[in-house]
Amino acid sequence: KISPSGHLPVSIPRCSGQIPAYYNYKKSYRAMGYYDIEQKPLYPFGYGLSYSTFQYSNIELKVNRRLCEKRCDAGKRQHIVKAEDLRKYGITIDVLVFNSGNYHSSTVILLYIKDNAASVVTRIKELKAFKKVQVLKNETRSCQLTLCEKDLSLWNQDMEFVLEEGEFQLILNDGINDIWEENLLVE
Repeated sequence: KISPSGHLPVSIPRCSGQIPAYYNYKKSYRAMGYYDIEQKPLYPFGYGLSYSTFQYSNIELKVNRRLCEKRCDAGKRQHIVKAEDLRKYGITIDVLVFNSGNYHSSTVILLYIKDNAASVVTRIKELKAFKKVQVLKNETRSCQLTLCEKDLSLWNQDMEFVLEEGEFQLILNDGINDIWEENLLVE
């Protein structure tokens, strides 16, 4: 008895009018909108199914094994990390994965980022980390994804690869749905 757990490395368009289908097009690219067909591809990048079902809990964002400071501004909750701490220690995201289905199976957790304050045009979102976790039925496994300074850096207008301070959106996805979304402020 096998429970396949593959995920797509490309996007599958709904029709030929959606070609090319990108998951990470640039924010300035206006051709990704359609008037006569569904906006989303038939199967997006990272899509994958399983014969089992998974639940995700206790998702924590940490720097140097400590929980990130949280702040609420205008009703918006943000995790705050200092740029120097990001350079030294990186960021880890801990997740507990529970297999609530009837089969032993694997799931893939995808970590995307969106740069909300870049000085140049960036991709709408980018895959920065992923982890395949095998979980026996009715068992819980812990999973850890990491981000380093390089993962949040970009090529600026002077063609320097730098970490810019500002707000990032971190998104965990299971191949079908977003399971967690938080804002990260790099100071």
